Amino acid sequence: MSADRSLIAPTSKPLLESALKEKLQRRAESTGSLGELEPLAIRLGLMQNTLKPRFRDPQLVIFAADHGLAVDGLAGPQRKQTHEQVAQLLSGQLPVSVFARILGLELSVVDCGVAEMVAPHDRLIRRKIAHGTRNSRVGLAMSVDHAHAAIRAGMEIGDTLRGNLVAAAGIGVGAHESAALVLSRLTDTPVRDLILSGPSMNPDLLNHIFQLAAKVWPEGVQPLVQEFYGGQRIEA
Repeated sequence: MSADRSLIAPTSKPLLESALKEKLQRRAESTGSLGELEPLAIRLGLMQNTLKPRFRDPQLVIFAADHGLAVDGLAGPQRKQTHEQVAQLLSGQLPVSVFARILGLELSVVDCGVAEMVAPHDRLIRRKIAHGTRNSRVGLAMSVDHAHAAIRAGMEIGDTLRGNLVAAAGIGVGAHESAALVLSRLTDTPVRDLILSGPSMNPDLLNHIFQLAAKVWPEGVQPLVQEFYGGQRIEA
């Protein structure tokens, strides 16, 4: 295969797209419109190359890893550590586990960089790249080799799963902050707009996170964004 050839099949199929839109229009006239779901329905039809897209054995894969930023006190005193969150996920104690069960999604958790040891479980996939990342406030969060290994792990896991749909998410102390830094650099959005917060969050902790995020901006350096700010969870 040519190195320039994409591994992702193109979904640009004008005739099929037109047929999908006409089908949805006919459906809207009799039973009502799908509203904001219509573009998603069209995209699924194009991806599956059919007028009748179906989900077969849908999967929900949650990648778990620790982030070096966590050593700077990102977590409040009541926040669970990453290995504890993984245990709760696998035992069905977190809302996402219930969500997956209700919607018929097969849940798997990937240990791609949890600092602590995680107990074996039937739905735990071990693909640990490292025991967490380094602190991106003081240097590269990951080496290039680790970044590439994480990407390969994610691709290999996707190839081995059953079904035709994979939904992916990530957990880990420092996960939201590192993801916010990556998105901020990629989209040129102020990092403050991307930090997860809420009315119940301790204002002192939130201010500390904002100050920390502001320090993770090296001047004149343009490395691979995920390598600098991200983690095994994001890469995979």
